[in-house]
Amino acid sequence: MPVRVFSIAWFCDPVFVDAINIYETYNAGGVVDVEVLSPEGSWLSVWQADHPMVITTSRMFSVPIEKAPPFRVSALKLHVDCTASGTWVEIDAVELVGRIVDTAPPPDVTQLQEDLARLVNDKDTSDISFNIEGQTFYAHRGILSVRSQYFSLLCKDSTRKMTNNFEFIPTENV
Repeated sequence: MPVRVFSIAWFCDPVFVDAINIYETYNAGGVVDVEVLSPEGSWLSVWQADHPMVITTSRMFSVPIEKAPPFRVSALKLHVDCTASGTWVEIDAVELVGRIVDTAPPPDVTQLQEDLARLVNDKDTSDISFNIEGQTFYAHRGILSVRSQYFSLLCKDSTRKMTNNFEFIPTENV
């Protein structure tokens, strides 16, 4: 019996990898290397173990991927070392979890707050301004329309010509 074997799992829809789950049902712990097939056709390791383990119960092994590959994956190669178990290792299924479209991670909350603060009341990025009691405020029609029924109606009113500069809006009407 071979001591070290590998198995290749092919998937119909290539995805950007979020997780790889291996369903081991007999002599779990024998998987020692998981590779992904690159678009160029080479195999790249995404996880390796120092040595095989012997786990006497079935398990779902979620491969700890530190850095997911920056491309869509359609095939996985699992390297199995049977030396620790002294016999075969049984894998019932391999699950590739991912996204068809690569999405950038959300920005840091602090960065988002700073970006929004720069957007609001900024003369250069605003499309409308108000002069209220001698003080000028800069705004965005889209944001005002969504946040306020008053401004939504004001911005949609086809009889009123919208300009980029309101002279005065009484504060009691806002």
